[in-house]
Amino acid sequence: MSSTAALDVDALLSTYLKTHNGLPANQLSALIVASLNHYRSSKADKNAKAEKLLEHWSSIINSKCIYPPILTPQISSQFPSITPLLDSNSFLLIYLLSFDTIVKFCSNLFCKKIPLQNSSTNKNQSLEWEYSFSVRKNAIDLWSSLMKKPILIFNPPSPSHSSIQNPEFNPNSLFSTINAYFLHPKNYNFLAYCICGLLDNSSDPTQPEVSEISLDVLLNLLSQNSKNIPH
Repeated sequence: MSSTAALDVDALLSTYLKTHNGLPANQLSALIVASLNHYRSSKADKNAKAEKLLEHWSSIINSKCIYPPILTPQISSQFPSITPLLDSNSFLLIYLLSFDTIVKFCSNLFCKKIPLQNSSTNKNQSLEWEYSFSVRKNAIDLWSSLMKKPILIFNPPSPSHSSIQNPEFNPNSLFSTINAYFLHPKNYNFLAYCICGLLDNSSDPTQPEVSEISLDVLLNLLSQNSKNIPH
């Protein structure tokens, strides 16, 4: 993909923000997919294109989220503590697939190691970080900012399972929280992977800055002092 493709994503994001004074939830997800597709197609250096992707995602999730007003009664009923934040720039309504994509992709950026070049082929071969210090730091920053934001994860039913066709549909299943996401049994191993990656980064003696930010994120997770996250 040519270098203009990155400019197209930038221009698209800028246009949406100017036109809507924020991002509608569905367009927010579309931009996440568009930027990820560009990343996968780009022939640029892996660290450079990862930095650009993180930059795009940071701009997207920190934009004012515009959600359909029809959802307000259900959100207010199910999560009264978040109601005062619905019209603020900090609130984020994000589709489940988009949230899943960001947290898993970011965790891979700051967790993944590869065999050290020219190392031995035995079981005790040395490993090195696949991505640069800067990429890991920015990935941890973005991952951490998601954990701290007042977020509702939106998982609308398919048309064949809507409340009209299915009287047993439970509207409470439309939304979930970050806590609920990580406490789902299928995500236990993923949470452990994230924690191990943060521990690994926190003990990296060569990069004190990334060590410090990793330790801060771990302490925040362990303290469970997530006052801004609806439970």
